Amino acid sequence: MLLKSDFPTQKIWNQYLKRNPKCVIVIHGKKDLKIDPTCDEILKRAFIIPDPIETQWGALSLVKAQNICIRKLLENQKVHRIFTVSGNCIPLQPEDEIMRRVANDESVFTEFNVPDRLESIKKSVTAACERIPKDAFKLHSQWCVLTRDHARILVDNEGDYAKCFENTGNGVSDETVYLTILRQKNQKNIKIIPCLYGNDNNVHGTTFCHWKHISYTYKTDKDKDMGDSSPKTYTEISKEEFDHLKNGEYLFARKFSDETTLGNEKILQYL
Repeated sequence: MLLKSDFPTQKIWNQYLKRNPKCVIVIHGKKDLKIDPTCDEILKRAFIIPDPIETQWGALSLVKAQNICIRKLLENQKVHRIFTVSGNCIPLQPEDEIMRRVANDESVFTEFNVPDRLESIKKSVTAACERIPKDAFKLHSQWCVLTRDHARILVDNEGDYAKCFENTGNGVSDETVYLTILRQKNQKNIKIIPCLYGNDNNVHGTTFCHWKHISYTYKTDKDKDMGDSSPKTYTEISKEEFDHLKNGEYLFARKFSDETTLGNEKILQYL
C-alpha cells in the first residue's frame, strides 16, 4: 500500500483486518506516518516500511516504493497474490471472495488506451534502452494483481529496467513498467482487461475510479466540475452507491478522503 502523506482510510482497513485474518498489508508512507491508536489491528498486523524513500507523482520512484512493499510480502510464503492499492482505496470484497475471483494463476492488469501518452513513453524509454521492443509497451493502471512468480521477476530485475525508465521523469512509469517488463520477458498467464469508457457496467478492472468521462449511474451535478486528470475524491457516499460498487466486478474503490469526514464514517457502517 502506497501512501502519499496521511492514511485517510485506516479505520476502514483496520475493520477489514479484523474480519479477514489472512490479509497481509505492507505500507510505504512517510517517516512521520501517524496511525490512530484505536486501529489496533493495523498496529499489530501491518508492516510499515521503516525507511521509506522519497516519491514523486508518476515517476519511477513510485515503482521502487511499490517494489519495497512487494519484497517484504514475498518474505511471507503464505502470500499467493499481491494487490497494489493506495491509502485512499477501500476494500469492497472479503478476502475469500477476492481470492475466488483471482483463482486462476495469472496476473491482472487494466489497460489504458491513450495512444499519444504511450508513444511519448516509448520514445523516452527506447532512447535509453533499445532492448525493450516497442510492441512490448502497454499503458495500464498502477493498481493491479500480481502472482508470486511475476512479482519476483519485477523486483529482481529492478536494476535493469530502472536504467531504461529513469529518464522518463514524471512519465507515469508506475502505469507502464510492470506490464511492459513482463511482456518483454515473454511471461504468460497475464490477464489484460481493457478499460472501456462507456458506462459503469463495462468499466471493469480491479479498482473502481469515478472519472469525469464515464457515464456513471451515480454521477451528480457536482461531478460535472471534476478535472480530467484525476478521478473523483469521495468525501461521502450513499449506502445505495456503496452497495452498487460492492455488488459489481470491482475488488477495491478509490479515491476516498480523510476519514474524519462523514463519508468514511458511514462506510464503517456499510461494511
